[in-house]
Amino acid sequence: MYRHLHHLSVFTATLLISLSSPLQVVGNMGGSAAALAQAQTAEQRRDEALRLNQLGLQQLNQGQFREALETFQSALVIFREIGDRQNEGVTLNNIGEVYRN
Repeated sequence: MYRHLHHLSVFTATLLISLSSPLQVVGNMGGSAAALAQAQTAEQRRDEALRLNQLGLQQLNQGQFREALETFQSALVIFREIGDRQNEGVTLNNIGEVYRN
């Protein structure tokens, strides 16, 4: 029982930290339109990965483990591509929850 609560509290804390963190600031854009477009694209990709993570959590809670794993893996690829290490960690934790169940 205690072990289950410990895993649940670690998972919850990780999720809350990721949701409360401010958006990462993209480096100096110097007014360049190309840099601005790249930043918007990275932010859009991050939003897409966050939505995938939420979908994966819903699937996990509904017992759809295979679907949840595939969804989390898709989110993980995006977080790694854009260099979002914090959410990469959250997603890896979510994948661990799938395997734990």
